[in-house]
Amino acid sequence: MARSELGNELRRLRRGRGLQAPRIDNEIGPALRRLCGVTPSDNQAVIREKVKGKLGRLSASLPLDLRPVLIAALALDVDMAGKFLGNRVELLGRRYQRDVRTIRRWIDEAIDLVEEAAESSLLDTSGGTWRLERFEALLLLDAVNPQVIERRTIVAQCDLGDRIHCVVTPPPHRPAADRSPEIQATHIYGAEIVDHSQHTDGRIVLDLKLPTPLSAGQKHEYGVIVRAANALARHDYLYYPDRQCEAFDLRIRFGPAEPPPVVRIVRGLRADDPPTECETAPMSVLHEVHAKFANLESGCAYGARWWQQSSA
Repeated sequence: MARSELGNELRRLRRGRGLQAPRIDNEIGPALRRLCGVTPSDNQAVIREKVKGKLGRLSASLPLDLRPVLIAALALDVDMAGKFLGNRVELLGRRYQRDVRTIRRWIDEAIDLVEEAAESSLLDTSGGTWRLERFEALLLLDAVNPQVIERRTIVAQCDLGDRIHCVVTPPPHRPAADRSPEIQATHIYGAEIVDHSQHTDGRIVLDLKLPTPLSAGQKHEYGVIVRAANALARHDYLYYPDRQCEAFDLRIRFGPAEPPPVVRIVRGLRADDPPTECETAPMSVLHEVHAKFANLESGCAYGARWWQQSSA
């Protein structure tokens, strides 16, 4: 989900009666539906409650002075029913003794901050709804374009619907001089990619539709491929768990032309950790490296780094 898409939808929602519009299903777009978990079977009251609940929780991250501004601007409070945007802006102006221009600027600031909070909420998926029992990644660097094949076994920790968000690490790539790299995600089996977006740190957030809803304790396996259209490569592949992960199996296949002389395994490295000498991984005659990780910690990096001949 692109932040601009959500921001545009929030700015459209503030028009007219906001969240108190009679036909709220016509007022919210795909980004808000994904963010708030709205399904095609939800009626008007359910949609309104889901959007109000999600945006209300996100507003808790705003500065104290901007929370009532967002609530009034989007008419999250039922007391705002029947009032149009102009009325709500005037009400805020009288409350804070500010002109209309200032109030509208505050509304834009509040929406910008909610966008940031929404992006973080998609990446912070450690709420205990499901966990990773096993994650397998096969990184192919001998292809025309780098690609990673992922297989994941998840375990539902409560009764789930048929939609989950998943954060994936794209294959190593570096922007070309004239354009940013294009990342393409494709499902293989077990799930359908409904939508995807790229986080500011390069990771990809996938919106996945499962074949059936999962019950608490039920396991499910699915596979996806993520490709980079730009073949210029970084020299690392690092996985940052965003939820409980019991096992991570990584295989990397390098091209036979110029395999790196050194590949080092990264195990649980934090951003603020001092530089350390990581273990060296042996490379097979097929130019493959294999590493296993267990009981991964959220916020730490797991994977591999390597050096080409020119930078060794």
